[in-house]
Amino acid sequence: MPPTGKSGVAQVHAVDDAPDRLDSEEPNAFASADDLEKVEKTRAHSRRETFRDQYHIALLLLFWGFFCTLAASGLIWAWHLLTPPIAHFLLDAQLDKIQSTFFTGIVSAGLSIGFRTKYLD
Repeated sequence: MPPTGKSGVAQVHAVDDAPDRLDSEEPNAFASADDLEKVEKTRAHSRRETFRDQYHIALLLLFWGFFCTLAASGLIWAWHLLTPPIAHFLLDAQLDKIQSTFFTGIVSAGLSIGFRTKYLD
């Protein structure tokens, strides 16, 4: 008599006629040297691409951080040039530091334009 479950219905177990999972994986375990080289090349390529993706993200973050800092410096400097002295919120020494940062950023951007053009193309 077959075993019964909680509901009192006889449980029927299906016979697994499919080949054993290990039998189907056996040919893969004894792969040829060519297959192993292909797998190695594929994994090495994947690692290189992952590193390039991470490098790309780091450069984008650096670029946008630099751009935002330069834009903020330019806006603050322009504010102090265009508004009357009563609306200024920086001291002269601080404004000089902003000006030097702003102009250094512009020079750096000009010098790195070749790299950015090459990288973004």
